[in-house]
Amino acid sequence: MRGCVAALATVAALASSPVLSGCSLLPWAQGTPSLIVPALWASPDHTESGIEPAGIIVDPSPDGGYGVDLADIAAEGAGKSWQAATAAAATTATLLSGTDPETVSIRYTVTGPIDGPSAGAILTVGTIAAIRGDLLKPGVTMTGTVSPNGAIGRIGGAKMKIGAAAAAGYSTVLLPVLNATLDQDAPDNATGDAVTYGKSLGVDVILVSNIKEAYIRFTGSPLLGTAMNPQALVTPVVTAAGMEQARTLARSALEAAATVTDPAQAARAAEKATGALNTSDPAIAYARAVDARRTAQQALAKQASEAAIARDGLPATAAAVSQEADELAEAAAAAVMVAAEGNVAGQGQIASLTASLHWLTLGEAYLHAATAVMDPASRASVVQTAMIVADQRISIEQIWPDSAGLIDISPKVPGVADHRRAAAFIDGYSGFLQRTGDANRAYLAQSLHLTDKQFATLDPLSRDKRIHAVVTWLADATSRRSAGRGQGQLPGALVDNAYAMSYAAMTSLEVDANQTRLSGQTESSLDWPVTVDEVTNGLWLTQALAERSLGRGIAVPATVWAARWAAELPAAAAGDELQTAETVLAAREMWFTVIATAMLDAIKNPYSETQG
Repeated sequence: MRGCVAALATVAALASSPVLSGCSLLPWAQGTPSLIVPALWASPDHTESGIEPAGIIVDPSPDGGYGVDLADIAAEGAGKSWQAATAAAATTATLLSGTDPETVSIRYTVTGPIDGPSAGAILTVGTIAAIRGDLLKPGVTMTGTVSPNGAIGRIGGAKMKIGAAAAAGYSTVLLPVLNATLDQDAPDNATGDAVTYGKSLGVDVILVSNIKEAYIRFTGSPLLGTAMNPQALVTPVVTAAGMEQARTLARSALEAAATVTDPAQAARAAEKATGALNTSDPAIAYARAVDARRTAQQALAKQASEAAIARDGLPATAAAVSQEADELAEAAAAAVMVAAEGNVAGQGQIASLTASLHWLTLGEAYLHAATAVMDPASRASVVQTAMIVADQRISIEQIWPDSAGLIDISPKVPGVADHRRAAAFIDGYSGFLQRTGDANRAYLAQSLHLTDKQFATLDPLSRDKRIHAVVTWLADATSRRSAGRGQGQLPGALVDNAYAMSYAAMTSLEVDANQTRLSGQTESSLDWPVTVDEVTNGLWLTQALAERSLGRGIAVPATVWAARWAAELPAAAAGDELQTAETVLAAREMWFTVIATAMLDAIKNPYSETQG
């Protein structure tokens, strides 16, 4: 063990040796588990690759947070890339290990090149192992991005990284399942199979889709089990109420479809709404109803805005759309405050509230962003903005009230006895999420090589420009709210957390999108082609964490319900023009349900009334 301590102290001099994987749990100071993981890297032009020994230091600390030692870093500009990888790792490891971020300090050290967020997955596994005291298997390395819901994302340079592992003597490489086909990385410009290519080099390539799969491969220990009784996680009263909400929303979609003038759009929305009404499964019914309402609402917004332009002119219509967006954003902001001040007494209710407020905070952000980037002299831009406003109206005026209604009928016990301590815990998590958002945003600015001024020159119709505006607005909103932390007021802490959670989630989404761009899978810099596997992974993790909390007597039926209906969205829109959008919406919802249930898991029930 002393040899491993020396290795950490002299990480710059270490060779890329497979024994590094075994240098785990280094107690070089009492209560300070630390280890080294072998992070695979490849240069952006795929001409060089190797393994960088990355040190992970976990300390019990009242301050919390995470930091980076970039001494002698070799790759120019790698600082932001490394910070993005460590931010993702620290966030995900904290969530999945059930750790209060204010009680642990996580530090990372590196002395050589790291090629962006693709080290996130191995750093996450290493950080969880350091927190839990698990040993890492020798001869194993990994590459992949990581999301807060534990999904492992696509990377670039897969062929180069497998070759680097083989050259360094590693026997096993864990690779994202999305990199199963080497595509442009394949030898001789031919499509290649990663597993077969690994075998040709004497390396066992194992495809993984989430941290759960990677962790047991790396340590031999399970991370989280599958919920043994998922049906018990949603109470009958919540299930019944959810079914009634689905029927109400489906009937609303049918009424809206009847006023759509485009025959094809009207028929599609009506068919979806009818399917929701004829479905006996509540989660499927609600997903179909949401999809039907969104389909009808966007068609109505398009026809209404085009009619207004023809009747009133483009400038007047642009002004009206902008005013509508501003008024709806104000309503969303007010609703956040009302919800935080409301009669939410139970620990489970508070956790569900943190998971659901994003329908308001993200709605507010999208509305402000839409008007900020709208070109009032462009017909297409004004119509697009009107459709965005209509879509956010569904989130704010229909999905959010439904979510709030289910939270209201969720168990109110155990309650929160000490509101100041609960507020301090939530404040700590908000600061943690804000640091994650800041690190992600800094990486994106560097990786995309676009300043705020350059983003301003992008086409107003581009998703890149709109999402940049969303992230910028959330960063500012989170920063403004952070000034009120530490006041000991639970409502204020909940409001702050709602914006910080949205900021961390949206920036993490865009880091994933950018990594996909860098791997050559999409031309757009911020497109995010999510897979149904990511949605399924989020549902598993939400239910596993919820079951662990239920074992402590804390139920979150509204949160599990949200994850379940969201998981049905991709199927509800299968073969439709909204399928990609609904899949992204589902994956995004999973991020919030995972973060909320992980926060609850970290409390360890210290504020219940039974404990005083």
